[in-house]
Amino acid sequence: MRFEGLRPVASRAAACAIALVAAVVMVSAAAASQRSARSALRDADAASPSWSPDGRQITFAYIRAAGCCHVTYRYRIVRRSSTPGGAVHTIHAGKTDGPVFPVAWAAGGQILFDAGDGLEHVGVHGGKPKAIRSPSCRGLCRPDGFILSPDRELAALNLGGGDPHEPLGIGLLSLTPGRGPVVLSTPLTAQEDGGITDGILDFSPDGSQLAFSRSPWDVFAGDVTGPQTLMAYRFGGGQPAPLTQSGIPGASLVPNDVWAAQWSPDGRWVAYVRNQSLEVVPTTGETAPRVLATDFGPCAHGGDTLAWSPTSTLIAYDGCPDQGAARLTTVRPDGTHATDLLNGRPLTYVSDAEVAEASPQWSPDGSRLLFLARAIGHRAVHVWTIRPNGRDLTRLG
Repeated sequence: MRFEGLRPVASRAAACAIALVAAVVMVSAAAASQRSARSALRDADAASPSWSPDGRQITFAYIRAAGCCHVTYRYRIVRRSSTPGGAVHTIHAGKTDGPVFPVAWAAGGQILFDAGDGLEHVGVHGGKPKAIRSPSCRGLCRPDGFILSPDRELAALNLGGGDPHEPLGIGLLSLTPGRGPVVLSTPLTAQEDGGITDGILDFSPDGSQLAFSRSPWDVFAGDVTGPQTLMAYRFGGGQPAPLTQSGIPGASLVPNDVWAAQWSPDGRWVAYVRNQSLEVVPTTGETAPRVLATDFGPCAHGGDTLAWSPTSTLIAYDGCPDQGAARLTTVRPDGTHATDLLNGRPLTYVSDAEVAEASPQWSPDGSRLLFLARAIGHRAVHVWTIRPNGRDLTRLG
């Protein structure tokens, strides 16, 4: 086909028509791509939700398994408003060989995550993630889990666990706003000692110390060989000391055989789990512990999921009545107002026993809980929030 005989006006009209067709094709392709992305997100499982420090946004991951002989996991870390409506913004996307995927919104607009290749950090607006490296991590930090200090400016990492014969150690990161994570040199790395394993318990209410457990470890058997001792490390204060000598309120009231322990933000209470029971004791005096629940079991991951509200008035935990499905429950420290938040709802609560890093999280003002659940009869896991009285259930992702 030749175009020499076309008049200029006709040529311009043809060109416009061609451009219009091309634009329609491009728009249609973009719309199809967006529909495909939305469909992929709908089919994926949500995981590891985390509140922003001001409570206005949340971040979480969409994870989707692919493959049959060798399963890989495609993931997308996103952020969105903590209220219904609004766009979902992608922070980072990639793939990994392992489904373990902790994500946390730290201080200074940093997102910490581990997609199987080691701990990384990225800004909330996206960009290329940067790996967190440390000699104590033997290069890349590969935590078995981590917690943030009350002000989110410190992170304690459980290191090790990849080799069953390797003991757990603890690494510490400084997360000062405006700077990248800084690895703190501490004596809490079990690999340097060889004969002990350390496990994180909690930061002190003022964030100045870390409480942890320490047990003798048999490297050949890959197991604990004796009772654990509770310890505390004061930042910048030298060697760890027994927890009873730490000065943390109520430290002497925590038994040595606990699975987990957490102090209330106001320091007036300490809650802990032992023998599949949740117990709490006031730190203001020598008082017998109050048993709040005895329904921790295998579906509650050994009973290590408990979370104090920022107001110190409620505890959220994974209950496991009669060894059945896990339940998201709140209770006051005096044992009153125990509430099964999803009772009668067509939802199945997803506990930390089923999905790593699925523990419920309180909003910074204590008005809502962020958690994972799936609608009954559906496979996909979604992000939900609810008020601590069981009202105003809202799906966010």
